[in-house]
Amino acid sequence: MNPLRSSMVLLVVLAFISIFISSPVSANYTIEVRNNVHSTKKIDVHCKSADKDLSVHHLKYGENLDWNFNISNINLLSPVFDCDIIWEKVAKGHIVVFDARRVIVNYLGKNAILNLHCQSKDDDLGAHDLPYTDSFNWSFNVNIWKTTLYYCDMGSGDLIGHFDIFVAKRDMNRCGDDKCVWRVNRDVLYLYIKDVDDYVCQFDWPK
Repeated sequence: MNPLRSSMVLLVVLAFISIFISSPVSANYTIEVRNNVHSTKKIDVHCKSADKDLSVHHLKYGENLDWNFNISNINLLSPVFDCDIIWEKVAKGHIVVFDARRVIVNYLGKNAILNLHCQSKDDDLGAHDLPYTDSFNWSFNVNIWKTTLYYCDMGSGDLIGHFDIFVAKRDMNRCGDDKCVWRVNRDVLYLYIKDVDDYVCQFDWPK
């Protein structure tokens, strides 16, 4: 089961905190960080992303820090939330609580729905219908042979295509920090290329 798939709840139990992530739809997420320290001491939690700083929160045992966000509204080139955990004024850890490393965004135009079905030989991500500017995202580990391949069937009206959306040896370096962000337009599919610092045409829609 992919950890970032929609309609899911994820619980990570750590020595100091629990992390819950819920997503009722593909682009909207709620993250909850809970203090599990069996003590009268508070812990300090400081969570942030590249473009959103949640500031430091002092949590008693059993208290939560939670926030909502839509991945379509954050920096898609760095869709990560991480937290610093401090207990008794001593840093106890740095934890990545959310990381979407493959992102596909519908830029077909207003009122255009992108029908999307992505999979690898081992992992079927299911079918998704993305409204304009909405996104689908997932994360995975590349195998040691670097043969990981994800392909996607996409369609909208008269546009229908089958695309190799992630090929490990092709994409690991050019995406930048192993984060691949695709824009699906009516004319072509664009991929953000790190060295160019811009979106570059990769695929035409089949005629």
